[in-house]
Amino acid sequence: MTPIKFKLHDEIIKTIVLDLNGTISIQISNNPYYMRFRNNYIQSQLSNVSSEILSKTSTTKVFKSLKLDCEDFYEYRKSNFDWSLLIDFNKEIYQLLKSLKSAGYNLVIYSNCRKDQLDATLDILQLSCFFDLILSQEDDFIKPNFKGYLYISNCLDTSIDQMVMISDNTRIDLKPLESIGGNTIRIRNSSYLPKAISKVIQHNLELEKGFF
Repeated sequence: MTPIKFKLHDEIIKTIVLDLNGTISIQISNNPYYMRFRNNYIQSQLSNVSSEILSKTSTTKVFKSLKLDCEDFYEYRKSNFDWSLLIDFNKEIYQLLKSLKSAGYNLVIYSNCRKDQLDATLDILQLSCFFDLILSQEDDFIKPNFKGYLYISNCLDTSIDQMVMISDNTRIDLKPLESIGGNTIRIRNSSYLPKAISKVIQHNLELEKGFF
């Protein structure tokens, strides 16, 4: 997999949309600490759960196969999981987003994560104040869904061709925006986010100077 891949049109980008897991922060689904926490909860509810099932990373699929209620787990997680054990403050990301906000960009998070995870992550990363709009699982635009981008466009009065989505997931995040004429940048993981943001800034500077 190429570490970073750009699909940018010849338009000034005004709105940057980011996913959470794998883009701003680490991918938690296969994190050993998170898996252990989730599996301990499962084993507190059921006995004799096979290691094969516990090794699967999709919480939704695992709970469905075991006939457990995900909502009960998420409520338990709210009070008992320490997100700071997974996430560290990232000064580089903080400074980049601060600079983008100062430069007048619209910043958006569009994630399938639950609001409590989003809030906890952004608090630890000290990024909440930079975002104009945050869409979570509790909103009406579960991805993949191009309507989420139309909603962002309407809320922020920005056109689709002036919007870019940065994410590590092509199918869920990037293809829906591409299908309606938006720009996308695929990154391998969150460590490539600074490079992706630098590409957006460079792209705009080149357009302003008439290089395209």
